[in-house]
Amino acid sequence: MGENERILVEKAQDAPEAFAELYDLYFPRIFRYVSWRVGNQTDAEDLVSDIFTKVLENIRSFRWREGATFSSWIFRIARNVLIDYYRTKPEKVSIDDLPQIESNSILPEEAIQRQELFEELQSMIKRLPNSQAEVVTMRFFTGMRNKEIAQVLNVSEKTVASNLYRGLRNLHDQFIQRKGKQ
Repeated sequence: MGENERILVEKAQDAPEAFAELYDLYFPRIFRYVSWRVGNQTDAEDLVSDIFTKVLENIRSFRWREGATFSSWIFRIARNVLIDYYRTKPEKVSIDDLPQIESNSILPEEAIQRQELFEELQSMIKRLPNSQAEVVTMRFFTGMRNKEIAQVLNVSEKTVASNLYRGLRNLHDQFIQRKGKQ
């Protein structure tokens, strides 16, 4: 995003009405991240609303730092909102609340199979240790690179890579176990 991101942030810092462009840019990634972490569309919508409210309220305090991006700043806010959410709410996941996979280009049987696979993946990610689930979710459902994830989580890139490797290995093992039971 680079220079374009910087221009959008500076505009939004000076004029809150310019925030809409940043919202449009980051909403899909933030929503995917939160949806995968909470597994409930209604809660995800509420949390994303809270996240963007906090971003708007605090955007004037954002400062560019060496190696830090606006992306890492906004995802750190999202992560903190999720941490607060899990502190105050007992974990419960309803598979019925997962977003539906919709497409006119696939057959209904394929849609059902995809939805089942989606639900199984969601369940397998929930069984990962939190540090692994966070990294896997950020990497594959938001498109963030290891460097950005490291900034958000305030850990080294090596730690991110290690958690990503372990998380993928865990998912692989769970998948193999699942196949063995079928």
